[in-house]
This record gives sequence, structure tokens and C-alpha cells, in this order.
Amino acid sequence: MSLEFVWVFSKKNINKDWFFKVKNIHGSLIESPIKSTKCLIGKSDCAFILSDSKIPESPNAFFDGECVYGSEFMSFFVPNNIDQYFDFAYKARGSFCLAFSYNLSGVNVVRFANDQLGMYPVLYWSDGESLVVTNNPILSEKVVKESIGISLERSIQNVVNEIVAASPLNTGPFKNMRFLPFDSELVVREGGWEVKRRSGDDFFYNSWVGEDELLDLSILEVTENVKAIAKSSFEIKIADITGGFDSRLVLAAILNSGLENEFFFNTNGKYPNPDANVANFIIEKYGLKKGSLASNPFKRKSRLSTDPLYELSTFSYASSGMKSNIDRHISSLVKNENVIQVGGGFSAYKANKSKSLSGCSPTIDDGVDAICYGNFSLPHEEIKSVRKHIEDIIRNWVVLQGMSVHDALDRYHIEYRTRFHIGLCEHWSRLCQIKAHPLHSPSLVRLAFKVGYTKRLNDKLLFRLMERLNPELCTIPFENRTWRKEAYEGAELAKEINNLKPITLKSKKLFKKEPVETALTYPSPEREICVSSLLENKRENVQQPLIANGNPEWRKSQMKLGRKWHWYKLDEIKYAFDVLLSEALLEGADLVWMESLGKKKLQDFKSVKEVLELHALTQFLIFYQNKEVPLRVGY
Repeated sequence: MSLEFVWVFSKKNINKDWFFKVKNIHGSLIESPIKSTKCLIGKSDCAFILSDSKIPESPNAFFDGECVYGSEFMSFFVPNNIDQYFDFAYKARGSFCLAFSYNLSGVNVVRFANDQLGMYPVLYWSDGESLVVTNNPILSEKVVKESIGISLERSIQNVVNEIVAASPLNTGPFKNMRFLPFDSELVVREGGWEVKRRSGDDFFYNSWVGEDELLDLSILEVTENVKAIAKSSFEIKIADITGGFDSRLVLAAILNSGLENEFFFNTNGKYPNPDANVANFIIEKYGLKKGSLASNPFKRKSRLSTDPLYELSTFSYASSGMKSNIDRHISSLVKNENVIQVGGGFSAYKANKSKSLSGCSPTIDDGVDAICYGNFSLPHEEIKSVRKHIEDIIRNWVVLQGMSVHDALDRYHIEYRTRFHIGLCEHWSRLCQIKAHPLHSPSLVRLAFKVGYTKRLNDKLLFRLMERLNPELCTIPFENRTWRKEAYEGAELAKEINNLKPITLKSKKLFKKEPVETALTYPSPEREICVSSLLENKRENVQQPLIANGNPEWRKSQMKLGRKWHWYKLDEIKYAFDVLLSEALLEGADLVWMESLGKKKLQDFKSVKEVLELHALTQFLIFYQNKEVPLRVGY
């Protein structure tokens, strides 16, 4: 997020003067931002813009994000006319938001579009008299209060949705605030506004284009993405490489394009870790350059490695109280403009959610159960309401549009789960470290639903993609898994693939010698000063001490089981939850139902969904009581 914006459209008088008098506005993630305002319609609107660097001037547009457009990797784009706006909005691939105003037959119009797959989070709020559009909800709370005197009301519904359905279901952190849906844009005229679909359901899920043509288009888009990233201006391009499918497919596109020398490749762990074993073998086999970003001395202490309350408080500041995926939160206090990371996100070619269904003819109720499984401490009526919401979504797709339940669940994963887990998290992380995903391809989504559920489930589609890009990579073993026989049935490589065994902790070393690893991050002295000052002021709103020494026996027992911090920090999270809930109840909050979770003992947490419910509600309590701790990145 190199640019933060809050656009206010209102019948009220809009106060702008305060904006330039405050150095750091609560909600902004940028340290000492460059500020500007812009009117897109006239006297009735104002865009409050904060950026980490000077952006080119445009009287009627602004842009944030990264994308591939016309074979170029772009971090900035401004259309000159409405035709250019539409061309970009439909053809650019990546994660971005574009605002553009124009005059249509004497009427001023503003359009807000994000990328076609909806990865970039755009939120809007309205009370009927005013409309607010933003990419940072907490920032919008401050801007709306100061500019038009309206107090946004913090809400728990998005968190309830997240706990039960693993997604906020397009519900924002304030009452009446929504996320712009998948494949949509917001169109505002002086007399009103509407959310409009763009390409439509049939374009993605019932394509009239043939399977072979869609395969060609998918290969073209993925390789174009790789080529654009390779020739971008970033000094360092570093791609993930693991023992799994997703990073392997990205590598296949890189090798197919002959661009392996343009990238460093990063893996985690050491032998006998299966990921490292496979990754190091691939690096050695193809002569790839191994690199690591772990040398950054100004990296935030992440994954709740020290003070859980502090980590949750700072992440609440970035995430507006949602838990999302805490593993992927902002990891540095410094922006590194020389590096771009390349990941394997948005794997539409898999049976991502439908694989959890059992039986050949699942019902709509089975689909709801697959999404909303778990035992929660939430009130029964809240859980019932979320389940009804999910049922309505699936029923609409199955009954009205004729989708199978399997397809409906994989569609849910794309339109709600992936946009939240990957899109939202990496939107926050963009401020310090850009990460691109070559598999962001609308044609790949269309192809995945054209071939059908079975070919997604048995990896036939994945195999066809990898076989086209680099057949040899199909013959290299994977970490803890192998190809399903249906995937490679009839292939020329079938005999060789049939002999592959999964690589486990007990597998022999595949590579001859540990590849040399290059440390890639070297912050300048100026940045060191900036980060030091940030660290000194970081704890301004944290009440200390809140976290006790914890329960060492619990921690030891969870580590022995091989569980991650979600479990072995549970004692400290639970303590923070108890204290925060007690404070909220004393202040009269209508949260008595949470007491049942407060009475729950550590050993009574049986599933990771129960653990994540505690994490999510702890973050919500921080957000609810306005105790989020400012997190700002220097540049």
C-alpha cells in the first residue's frame, strides 16, 4: 500500500484544513506521509490521499497497486480517457485500485475499479447522505470524523463472519461498510451511486471459449506475468521455491520463458525438512541462484514471537481488528523499493474447497457444513445467521445458475476466501514489500471451471499446465505428496512419474551440496535511523505489563506435538483475552456471551478453528476498545 486514500462524497460541507495540520493521522500506516487532496466531481467531494513518495499529478485519477498491463509491470497508471480506463480495468492483471472521473453528456461520473479478480480491497460506506470509499478503514474513521463530523461505528459482524466462514463475506469493520465484490466496480454520479458487475458470472464460470483455447490463454497470461516481472525495474526479484505444487508451477513458467537467471529463489528450512530437500535439489539441478531476505536487521518480531498483545495490537491497527492470517502481516518497518517477491498464490486450478466434500452428490447443506464446520463460542443465533448467509450464496449459484455444489464451493474459495486471505494481507504488506503472483490469471479461473471439478480434484489440470510449461518438472518428486494417477494417465512421462515417491523427513538427501545462499537485504544508514525512531515510539498505547510469564508446561507440550505458535502461545493469548474482556464488560459492552470462552481451559481447545476464534476475538476486543497500536513503515 504505497498510497492510502479516503474519498468523501457528501451533501455536507467537507472540511479539508485539518488534514495538513496533523503529521501522522491515526489509521495511516505510512510514517510522515506526503499528503494531497483532490476533487473528482466538484465541491461535493474530496479525496484525502497519503503516499510514501511523490506521485505524478493527475487532476481526475489516482492509482495504487501493482499489475501487468500490455506486457509491462506497472506500479502507476492514469488513463487519459474512459476508453483507456475500461481497457486497463479489464486487461490488467495483479492487485490494484484505479479511480477515474470524467464527464458524460454533462454529468460528472467517478468510477472505482480494482483488479478483475478483486484481490485489492476497496471498501465503501454510506448513510444515504454521504458516501465514503477507501483502501484503509481505520484511516477512513478519522477522516470522516474530521471532514464531515460523522462517527463510524465499529462492528463485530465481519469478525463473526471470519470465524465461522473464514471470510468477512464482503462486510467491513464498521456498520454499513462493505468490500467491493469480486468482478465489480463502484460507479458514482452526482445524483447517486451503484455497484456494477463487470464481466459477469458466465464469463468466469460458464465460458463459451473452448478448453484448449483457454489453456493457451492461461499459459500466455502466466508467462506474460513472469516476463513482465523479470524485466521490471526492481534490482532483486526473488521467487518462492518449495516442495509443493504452486511454486513449482511458477518455476515452470520461469524456465519456459528462459528467465531463471533473472530471479533468486528462496526456501525455508534445512535438510531433512522435505521442502528444503526438494527445493535445494531443484536449485542445484537447474543452476538457480538461492537467495534470502532474512538478513534484514530491522524486521519486526513476527508470529507472536515475543509479546502477543503487542503483536495483536499492531496488527489490529493494520487489519481493522480482523485476524485474517497473522503469519503474513507486515514484517518490516522499512520499505525496500529494490526488491519484489514472487509467490504462487491464487491456485484456481485446484479443488480448493470442494475436496472437503464427501460423496458423489453433495447437497447445499453439505456445502454449508464444509465452509462453516467447527465448534464455536459465538452465540447460536450469530452462527445460524452466518450459515444462512452462506446457504443463500450457494443456493443462488446452484439453483439459479445451475452450478454443481462442488463448483460452488471452489467459486466461494475464489470470490471470498482467497481475496481475503491473500489479497487483504498482501495489501497491508505492500507498504514495505511488494509481492507479485504470476498465477493471477482470469483465463486460469475460466479454464478451471471449464474443465470441471474432477480434473481440479485429481490434479489433471495442474499436470496439463506444468507439462505444457516444463515437462521435466513433472518428474521431480514433491514434499509429502505425489501425482494422482488420473493426472498423468496417458502422458508420455507416465512410466517415469509412476515411480515417484513423496519426500518426507525420512527421505535421503536429494542434492549433493547445500547451495550457496546470498543475503539480499542491505538497508541504508538513513533507514536505520528512521527505524530506530519508530521502535522507540512504538509502544505509546500499550498497557504494561499485561502478559504474564505464561504457562511453560503448556508451551513445552505444544512444541513437543510440533504445533505452531497458534497453539503454543495460546496461554498468553488467552490471558490477554480475559483482561480485555473484563475491561469491556466493566464499560458496559454487550459481550456477555464471550464469558463462556473466557471460562474455557487451554486443554479444552480441540481444533485449530477454536484456537483461531480466540485469536480473532482478542483482536476484535483490541479494536472495539480503540486500543490498536500505531504501526507505521518508514521509507
